[in-house]
Amino acid sequence: MSSHSMANLSYISSPIIPNEMNNIALLKVVLLHGAVAFLLFGSWSVSEHPPAAVKTINIQMYTLPKPVVKPVEMVNEPEPIVSEPIVLKPEIKPPVVKQDLAFERVKKAEPEVKPIPVVKKQVKPNIKPKVKPKPKVQAKPIENQVKSQKTKPTLIDNKKVSKPATSASAPHKVNNNVKAMAAENTGDAQQIEQYLPIDKTAPKYPKGAMRKNLEGDCTVQYDVNEQGRVVSPEIMGECHPLFKRPSLEATKDFRYKPRMIDGKAVVVKRVKNTFEYRLK
Repeated sequence: MSSHSMANLSYISSPIIPNEMNNIALLKVVLLHGAVAFLLFGSWSVSEHPPAAVKTINIQMYTLPKPVVKPVEMVNEPEPIVSEPIVLKPEIKPPVVKQDLAFERVKKAEPEVKPIPVVKKQVKPNIKPKVKPKPKVQAKPIENQVKSQKTKPTLIDNKKVSKPATSASAPHKVNNNVKAMAAENTGDAQQIEQYLPIDKTAPKYPKGAMRKNLEGDCTVQYDVNEQGRVVSPEIMGECHPLFKRPSLEATKDFRYKPRMIDGKAVVVKRVKNTFEYRLK
């Protein structure tokens, strides 16, 4: 290198050390931050809140006028109408007729008829007596609510037998005829007695008929079997509908003595019973 070039190099600044460069940069940064901070604090202003508005209520007092009281007019009330009291008549119920047993009613209904004994009289010879033939009587017991009629055997009246004439064989013949008739009557009486009622209860009077004051008769026809019980009851003739049911129910409860023929019980057909419904 020449001497001239060396002289020019003496006027050039010395080279910067790296540590010094760092300090200078750091100082610049600090100054920059301080300037920014100063500007921020300089422009910062604390805003004050305005005072809160106070609400006020204005109250005004008024005096109301006194109410005008109108006088109340007195109204005359009409006198109450008093109606005459209604007198209710008590309902008079018909008296209940106490029903007696069948046999007691028979005794009260009919007087006892004592059989007239057959008196054997002496017959004059040569005159044959004229004896009227006796018809057979079929027992048809007819009973009702109040009176139970009881069929009785036919009795022989001595007035119907003419006086016998004088004959030797006539007395014996007349006596035999009288005995035969008496035996026949006795047999009929036994047959009738064999199926007379044992238990017969009268029906109760229907309430509907009592309210309507209805009266009437009702005839029931039925058969009596070998055990003396009623079978196949049915209404015969005219009968009010209110009387049909109690009549049939009462008939079903009847009990009879079985009718005996030649030692055997037989059925009795078409027995009729009439119930009389009467208000007393």
